[in-house]
Amino acid sequence: MVIEYNEENIKVCSYVQTWGSIPLLWSQDPDLKWEPKIKINKDNMLNEKAAKLHLTEQVNKYKDVVLVNLIDKKKQQGMIGNAFTDIV
Repeated sequence: MVIEYNEENIKVCSYVQTWGSIPLLWSQDPDLKWEPKIKINKDNMLNEKAAKLHLTEQVNKYKDVVLVNLIDKKKQQGMIGNAFTDIV
């Protein structure tokens, strides 16, 4: 998306939206349930390392990065969302 605005001089900026899984070590076993149980790796140092690696790559590639947490704050997804918020 390209955005143009005028504050004394015309300025043009753009943004890139990237989507992906939360950068922690987690898994879900496939089953027939609507929301399979999420298992988060209990080693916080490994989760921090994974998140840091991912965010470092994003900053190196895109420079300024804004995180927006769109995950459901309830049930299984809430658990992984909270774990990511704690790390960040």
